[in-house]
Formats: sequence, C-alpha cells, structure tokens
Amino acid sequence: MPEKGCLPNEFSFGILVRGYCRFGLANKGLELLDEMRSSGIFPNRVVYNTLISSFYKEADMQAAASNVLPTLSLLIWG
Repeated sequence: MPEKGCLPNEFSFGILVRGYCRFGLANKGLELLDEMRSSGIFPNRVVYNTLISSFYKEADMQAAASNVLPTLSLLIWG
C-alpha cells in the first residue's frame, strides 16, 4: 500500500485480516496483526474478533489463546 501512496490504517488492515481469515488463513491474519503493531497502528476490536472467530472455526483455540487473547487483555486492562 505505501508503494502506491496509500497509508494503511486500522480499517485497511482489518479488511486484509478479514480476507485472510475468510479463506482459512488465520495465521496470515496474525502476521498482519504483528505488522500493524510494529507500524504503530493499534488494532481495533473488529480485528481481534475476526482472528478469534477464525481460530475458533479452524478448531485452533490454542493459537487464539496464545497469540491473540494476551494482547487483547493487555489493551483492555492495561
């Protein structure tokens, strides 16, 4: 996106995460979550809900519990 002059934000990242998750690629969505954070963009609840839902559908709650939920809890409870 930056190569085309478009700066990413939480909404554009969210759309990409949702796309990956819809095709069963929650781990790629998780990589985008890391990219968001390293870019200084804070994911919103939609991104987290999308990832958790996708891991649930893939029957991989271990991945959700170890990768998504700890970060989400830090944002909620500081």
